[in-house]
Amino acid sequence: AITWASNNSLTLTAANNININAAITNTGAGSFIATAAGTGAISIAAPISVPTVTLSGNTITESGSGAIIANSLTTTSILGTTLTGANQISNYTGTVSGGGGTAGFIDLNNASASTITLNGISDVNGTGIGFRLNTLGNVIIAGNITVLTFPAVIRINAGGSISQTGGVIRNNFNTSTVGGMVLIAGNQISDLSAVNTGGGDIILPSNASPLGTLNVNLTSNSGGGNIIIDYTGTGAMNIRQPVI
Repeated sequence: AITWASNNSLTLTAANNININAAITNTGAGSFIATAAGTGAISIAAPISVPTVTLSGNTITESGSGAIIANSLTTTSILGTTLTGANQISNYTGTVSGGGGTAGFIDLNNASASTITLNGISDVNGTGIGFRLNTLGNVIIAGNITVLTFPAVIRINAGGSISQTGGVIRNNFNTSTVGGMVLIAGNQISDLSAVNTGGGDIILPSNASPLGTLNVNLTSNSGGGNIIIDYTGTGAMNIRQPVI
């Protein structure tokens, strides 16, 4: 294990793979930075508990007891990032810089009931998954979230509400919330599905699809709140499944 308590940072750089098999912990303010160059992958099989974590590799994955506990996590991968352990993240930024076809997705599990802020998700691709977040608490969208190609989907399953303070959401957007989803104007969503329970509204104002149409799939609000969808694009808004 590696443990320290200071403002100093730990930096790991490898020409190939980085395998984290023992815990990395800093109780100070210093960060942890790991870069696997070229086709090198980062594999996390033990906890990383550091205030700020930055990871860059061909792929980034977790297994076993691998988890990241951090105020801020930034990942950059080529073929995808899969972090499905018991992570506890307050701020996340993710980029996929290459790949195509079924490659280039981001899958993040956040096992914390605290709010997670998404500061930017970019260039993700994939079949079925473009970007997926499972979290126990609220979600704040503060930066752009973009998937590149259909049928890649932005999928957010939140144990709380979803709100938006900035950025633009592009292409397919699929959500499950407890407490509502309120977005801001200016998004470019082409396919929408939003399911909410526990009160609150579903509000999508002034949305213009980049494909010229907005397809509304299953959208429901069983908590008794409103459903407000305002489409300002040049084409049609197609109601393809129940809106209840």
